[in-house]
Order: sequence, then structure tokens, then C-alpha cells
Amino acid sequence: MKRRWRAGLSLLVLVLLAGCAPAPPPRPPAPTSPPGTPTAQPLVLRSSAFAHEGEIPERYGFFRENVSPPLRWENLPAGTRSLALLMDDLDYPFSHWVVYNIPPEATGLDEGQVPAGALQGRNTAGTVGYVGPYPPAGQVHRYAFTLYALDISLGLPAGASRQEVVAALQGHILARAELVGRYRGVER
Repeated sequence: MKRRWRAGLSLLVLVLLAGCAPAPPPRPPAPTSPPGTPTAQPLVLRSSAFAHEGEIPERYGFFRENVSPPLRWENLPAGTRSLALLMDDLDYPFSHWVVYNIPPEATGLDEGQVPAGALQGRNTAGTVGYVGPYPPAGQVHRYAFTLYALDISLGLPAGASRQEVVAALQGHILARAELVGRYRGVER
């Protein structure tokens, strides 16, 4: 009996103490755009050679013409000082292309070209420039072209590694867009 009485008294004390505690402060409202302010459009990356999640034409592969596909972008955010582009195999740890300090005036990369002023870095093979897809014959790999709008120009020399470029762009990304394509490995 004594135990129940003590338990009941303890519960009563806790309830009374909880009722005396101040209420938590109200949460601030979520940020909103002022009325009439246009919403920024997302950064978009496209290719005339293939659709997002579509098949990358064979000619862009390493064992064919090994030429980079044409890419176009739009909706750069205000304050963009440079762009960086990475091409990575999503199914095997390999970086195929590293391009940085692309001028913000550029609206894309023509097939096999980079704009004046842009620098190319080292891919996983250790060479500077584009290395086309080359999964094993008959296998399909996915390749991501990722474009970054940056608030700085990267202070890196030509031939920087992917890791150096990724480290340098941290904290400076204004927007990001991705285009993914699939490539089926061909006989050599």
C-alpha cells in the first residue's frame, strides 16, 4: 500500500512540475519569397546527342571516335563566376572528364570542344581531357555529366585532378545540374 501511495505522490509531483514549466518558444515561420518576387529557375543541362537517362551514341565511346558530346545549359544563377563539369561512370569508379573555369558567358560545350579560357583536368586514366565511355563489351554503364555554377574561378592550374577540383569547389556551389546517359560497351 505504501508503495502505491509513493508512486501516486511521485506521479502527482511530476504532473505539477510539468505544468509549471514554461512553454517552448514558438517556431519562426518558414522563409518565403516576398510577394511579386520571381522564383529562380533551376540550372538545366542537356545534350542534343542524347536525352536524360537515354543512350549515349556509340561514336562518343573510347573505342570509337572518342569525342565529347555537345552539351548546353541554361538558367545560370546570378553571381556565377565560373562553371565546372565532371563526367563520371556511375557503375565503376572512374572519372572520364574534368573541365573547370568555364566562363559564365558560355552557354555550352560544342562536340569535342571546350570554350576559350576553360581548363581541363586529369581523368582517372591520368590523361588530361575527355576519355569516352568504355564498359566491357555488351555491358551497360551509366555516365553522369554534372555541371556546377560557382561563385569563384578556381585557382587551379590546367591538369588538376578531379579530387583537387572537387575540393576547390566546396562552399562555392551556387547551383548544380546533372545529365545521365547510358552506354553499351562495344567490341574493340
